[in-house]
Amino acid sequence: METQAHEEHSADFLLDHIESPYHKGRIERSTATRTERNAVCGDVVELQIVVDRLGRVREAWFDGRGCLLSQAAASMLCEHIEGRTVAELEVLQPDELLDLVDIPLTPLRRQCALLAFRAIKSLLAALHPDRERRALTGCGPGGCAG
Repeated sequence: METQAHEEHSADFLLDHIESPYHKGRIERSTATRTERNAVCGDVVELQIVVDRLGRVREAWFDGRGCLLSQAAASMLCEHIEGRTVAELEVLQPDELLDLVDIPLTPLRRQCALLAFRAIKSLLAALHPDRERRALTGCGPGGCAG
């Protein structure tokens, strides 16, 4: 009985984000914007965030097209990341978003659910290009390690 109640709650939560997405649309002034596409099905998610001077996400918005799952997961992610710091988002793991979605997923549907996750990770890399370059090459603004 408890499993059925949990499944119903998960389905209701997902349905809420499908019917009334959180922060769907675009904002004029974002700190960063990133668009990701799912090459398999053609889904698209554009993610925009506003980060304050202390590194905290003040607003997160998404726009896109595709299956209900990719769009609902983007809505969930926007709600989930507002108020968090960029540092907290840099350690965000895919399972955290999948836990929010909280329904059984095939490998292909998992790609849909994680499209917004890929967008936030790509966006964060764009916010700190020197950090990404340093991770890949060992080189940063101060020179190369080693």
